[in-house]
Amino acid sequence: MSSHGCVRSPAYVRDCIIRNDSDDHVQIRLVYESSPEDNNVTSHSIVHLGQGQTHQADEKTVDHGTWTAVQPLQRIEVTRSDGQRMHLAAPFEGVKTVVRNWLFVIENGKIKSAGQSG
Repeated sequence: MSSHGCVRSPAYVRDCIIRNDSDDHVQIRLVYESSPEDNNVTSHSIVHLGQGQTHQADEKTVDHGTWTAVQPLQRIEVTRSDGQRMHLAAPFEGVKTVVRNWLFVIENGKIKSAGQSG
């Protein structure tokens, strides 16, 4: 089946939940980026999570005065207390549309895109 002339609907994460299932303390850097129309403005937030802890990451927006645009989550960067680094970048597995409360799970050797939460 040809996709000629078809426009793909947007698929991105607006906000997420991150759960640390690893056996270590982690630092998480969440990277958000707006569209080229918004000059690819990038922002980030940093979160520290102990073993078994969960964090709700709120969406990021760009204020245009009379309206706001969402900055989709583009990348999750994790640094463990032993210095090991790992990352996961968009497109995230399982994300087929614009989603909220998407669950990401940090395990000992990887970050997993786990699906809709709540």
